[in-house]
Amino acid sequence: MPTDAEVERLRALDEEDDGSSHLNGGEPVKVFVAGASGAVGKPIVRELIQREHDVVAMTSSESKRPLLEELGASAVVGDVFDAQAMIELVRSAEPEGVVNVASKWSVYPTRLSQVTPANKIRKEGARNMVAAAVAAGARRYVNESMMFVYGYGDHATPLTENDPPGRVQRKGLQAVID
Repeated sequence: MPTDAEVERLRALDEEDDGSSHLNGGEPVKVFVAGASGAVGKPIVRELIQREHDVVAMTSSESKRPLLEELGASAVVGDVFDAQAMIELVRSAEPEGVVNVASKWSVYPTRLSQVTPANKIRKEGARNMVAAAVAAGARRYVNESMMFVYGYGDHATPLTENDPPGRVQRKGLQAVID
């Protein structure tokens, strides 16, 4: 988890925001996207580029750089578990915003062990990405969450962070939610 100081730094930047960035309808900005070559990352990169943002797209694999460059992003390779390297990489990008969607995911997890890599990224990787965003002076930080925490299926109304976690029939998945 991010430290209290890191959270306060991001809050202070948000309060100082004059609303002129493209994130608020102003000019396009530079956005650093971690996990850019994944199932969630690729559509985010496409959308940001379509909206004329300057995107620095990070993948953990050298072989995926060409894919990100074909999308129109500046591609970089990095490891979310290397805190100092993340600080250096994000600082060098000089982004206004940082989006972290890095993940390692098993398609249909039925055992807790199958989500261990994803949980490690969610804990350690997210902590390193927040620290890197703060060190780089980013004004915005977005981190992917997990949708199944609310359970699968249709809901009568859209859910928010204030809604209680859902209950599912798969014991392994429920252990992850709990």
